[in-house]
Amino acid sequence: MPALKTGTTYDLWFNDGGTMRPAGLMPATSGTTLLAGPVHGAIGIGVTVEPDGGSAQPTGAPVVLLPFA
Repeated sequence: MPALKTGTTYDLWFNDGGTMRPAGLMPATSGTTLLAGPVHGAIGIGVTVEPDGGSAQPTGAPVVLLPFA
């Protein structure tokens, strides 16, 4: 993922058919990221750019949407 400007972070979301729920934050360094929370009926994941510390809900359109196979 491209580096972000200071004061922002990548926020991860479970995509429940268009409704997003929190799945954690992407670390600033490279490496493996473990999604936080139960998958339940999610059809994929999304990534948004949010203020440092993340957001309770996405504040903009996802920069990445990945479906579960």
